[in-house]
Amino acid sequence: MNKLNDSMKIEFEQKQPCVQEIKVSIPAEALQAQMTSIASEYAKYANVPGFRVGKAPAAIVKRKYNDKILEELNTNIQKIVLKRINEDLEEKMITMPALVGNEPVLKEDEDYKVVLSINTEPTFELPEYKGLDLPMEDVKVDDAEIDAEINKYREMFADYVTVEEEAKEGDMLKVTYTSDLEEIEDALDSYKRYVSAENSWIWLNEPEMMPGLIKACVGVKAGDEKKISIDFGDDFVEPLLNGKSAEYTFSIIEVQRRMPLNSDEELCEKLKIGSIAELKENLLARKKMELENQARMKQNQIALETIVEQVDMPDLPPEFLARDKQFEFRRIADELVKSEEDVATFKEKQDEHLKNAEDIAKKNLKIYFTCSKIADNEGITVSQSELDRNIEQISKAYGYKVKELTEQMMQTGAIDKLHMDILRSKVATFIIANAKQNNTATADESSADEAKETEEDSK
Repeated sequence: MNKLNDSMKIEFEQKQPCVQEIKVSIPAEALQAQMTSIASEYAKYANVPGFRVGKAPAAIVKRKYNDKILEELNTNIQKIVLKRINEDLEEKMITMPALVGNEPVLKEDEDYKVVLSINTEPTFELPEYKGLDLPMEDVKVDDAEIDAEINKYREMFADYVTVEEEAKEGDMLKVTYTSDLEEIEDALDSYKRYVSAENSWIWLNEPEMMPGLIKACVGVKAGDEKKISIDFGDDFVEPLLNGKSAEYTFSIIEVQRRMPLNSDEELCEKLKIGSIAELKENLLARKKMELENQARMKQNQIALETIVEQVDMPDLPPEFLARDKQFEFRRIADELVKSEEDVATFKEKQDEHLKNAEDIAKKNLKIYFTCSKIADNEGITVSQSELDRNIEQISKAYGYKVKELTEQMMQTGAIDKLHMDILRSKVATFIIANAKQNNTATADESSADEAKETEEDSK
């Protein structure tokens, strides 16, 4: 293999920004020598009729196992080519070599020649990313927010109680009603319930049982009788009523209203918690953590934007840009297209959406390559175990099997996006930990924890 490496000629030519074309050639003499070397290894164990094991001449072994020897030689060539590209290339290779033109046919009596193409990282200068003056947001939880959370729990456990007041939207009415609708004996119950009912409950909230029912019944009280005209329209949920209208007489028997749970003791009992003070303490801790996470995400974004806006990166790898543009276009389509009507609207503005997708892809790639370069400088990596953990979390959130989700993410390029997101987050954390106001023991501990996590993941 050393002779292959020594005799190999490799030439780089930049065909366009971030794209290198590589011409590889190996003289036939080197190929013959390598095939002879491989055949000699096969000869040690080859079972050739007429010869003892390991005693057959190399030339005979070479003819007998020619296909396997060529296959092994081809594998060796590919390894050496990849090694030489990584050694000789000045830029960082970010895609595996792709064949340009026809697949070369390997023959021992002809020079081996192949042309490959790769994408490389953009060439740019990093600004100073340590000791930045980043704004620090103080996290404060307003008592009113905690009280609002407790009131949500009170509403959650609210119950309906009978009231003597006039009905309001959201109330529940016990009623008996009749109408001038035709009674159809073989009609479904779904139709008959609109004709008449006794001691039935109706809710004064959306979706309405009948069009205009809420507006008509707000203000009634128990004991009232209310005459209501209902126009069902052409697309009512009950087909037999489409295009019809009816006159109703409602007798209001009872008005019930949903009342929040006011008793602290009952609320604590339902939540299985010791006291309101303990509930407040728990909600305060949870809210504080939530706000800290939001502040951290905001600060991560500010940290990266502060660096990236100083980076001059006019050129991006075309393969990456095309892939990410398509990814963002699909994402935009998924967000906007919910019906056949949306499809037509989306197609009308397709060029606009493609431009938007390209702009987003360019911005994200610029952030990624900036983070990648910082990560290379600082030894920040994304391990396979980190990727696996995140995929597992996504699979649990959306109910996918891990293996199926991984395969899907590999096919759509989402796995690369996930890698980008994790790397971006880790680099942002590093920048914040090394910002001016973070050069404290606390920041040092944070950096140490992150470094320890990276080290453990890489093991």
